[in-house]
Amino acid sequence: MSDEHYEHFVQASAGGREAKLTIRAEGTAACELVKWQMADRTQYSLQGRYEARTEAYGWLRIERVTLAAPSAAITVPIEALGCELIYEVVKVARSPVVEHPNDMLGMSGRWNEWFDLLVFPIGLVVECYYGLKYLIEVDDLEAYPPDLRQHINADFMRHLEDLVLLMDKMKFARVGSGS
Repeated sequence: MSDEHYEHFVQASAGGREAKLTIRAEGTAACELVKWQMADRTQYSLQGRYEARTEAYGWLRIERVTLAAPSAAITVPIEALGCELIYEVVKVARSPVVEHPNDMLGMSGRWNEWFDLLVFPIGLVVECYYGLKYLIEVDDLEAYPPDLRQHINADFMRHLEDLVLLMDKMKFARVGSGS
């Protein structure tokens, strides 16, 4: 197996998102995720490993997430999620990316026309995200050690939402050799 490179993008007049995913032959993986709305830009770097379960299906196990900041990169404490951040990866036959006909994106947006790979968080990851969100709402974070509890705030939850919900069903097109 050689390195595999994939890209995803959605762009509209007020914002968009881009992601570049590399699965390396030795099993490591990296994803650069950028989201912007008007003047607000957020950029993440995800590092981990890819575990192939079949030729067309595998797990992307994220070990480290960093947030690009003006002065220096900041590590996002993903362990506060309460479970390992794992995405399911499904390789499919090249398929068209079709948006809902009533979506405003259809009028002024652009997106990758094709996809060869679909990424989504494993169900437990989504459950843990909503569980943590509930614990914040009812102010019951006692089970978290103080070193993690100090990071759980609105900004952290926004980043976690990007990592869990924004990446849900993200469609990537293969780029480079073999595309």
